[in-house]
Amino acid sequence: MAKALSNNVYYEYERSGALVIIIRASMSCNALCTHCSTPPQKTYLLPDKAAIAVKNTVMLYEELNHEYPREIDIVFHGGEPMLLGTAYVTDLAYLMNKQMADVNIVYGMQTNLLLYNDWRKLLGSNMFSWRITSSYDFFSSFRKTKDGRNYFDTWYDKVKQYQDDSGKRLYTICVLSRENVNRVDEIMEQAYSYGLNIKLNMLYSAGKAKQMEKSLYITQEEYGDALIRAYRIWKTYNNSGFLFAQGYDFENIVNHGKPAGCPYISSCVGNIFCLLPDGTLYPVSYTHLTLPTIYSV
Repeated sequence: MAKALSNNVYYEYERSGALVIIIRASMSCNALCTHCSTPPQKTYLLPDKAAIAVKNTVMLYEELNHEYPREIDIVFHGGEPMLLGTAYVTDLAYLMNKQMADVNIVYGMQTNLLLYNDWRKLLGSNMFSWRITSSYDFFSSFRKTKDGRNYFDTWYDKVKQYQDDSGKRLYTICVLSRENVNRVDEIMEQAYSYGLNIKLNMLYSAGKAKQMEKSLYITQEEYGDALIRAYRIWKTYNNSGFLFAQGYDFENIVNHGKPAGCPYISSCVGNIFCLLPDGTLYPVSYTHLTLPTIYSV
């Protein structure tokens, strides 16, 4: 099955260079992952407030880049964005299209997929066109469901539905820690066999992860070595349609001199912003700005 799947377009979308706004309208989640970087919050950003914030983020982008964005990429994040419900997303899209009719707006989502059945129709529509990412940490004990079901079995059941519906590989983020850093070769092999594209992130201290044992964290040197080993495995799958995100970045730098995404250089400065449930906006590599500050722009 892995060879029959085409690439999820999310990676190209993520690297488009357009204005990217990550909307974290709620931090609620339907999983209990022990390394979750999201602090619990009861605040909820209503669609009309989110639409206003997006419009004012466009003003900030124009101020920083001296041009109006040719495209806006909206990425729903969380918490778990599927808990917002499909009506939230379609209502917000309607408001944004009404306010900014002259800008092309495309949508994506970072999701744990556990509510996939409720969203499959919208995800396959022209609004999303299957632009989603997910996360799973192979050979790690961090990911847990609230009802005690095996996380991988529950998650992968939804992954297979997504693959059947879309015909695409699922772009998947895997966190490396002391538990799995020495099994990168197996992680790459499993990602390929399960029909996934893969991005390897380093466990970092944020949210619940701050309470974890320090021995679970790996060093930057270990992370770099793991990426090199992953790259070597990835190259054995040449022309298979299997994407290793950091490997793709490395080759663009070496072969073409093209900029890569974070954490390699700061090319995303002024292009990527994150909107939180309380209305706070974080431009990448800038001190956080609140909505009143943006209004003054």
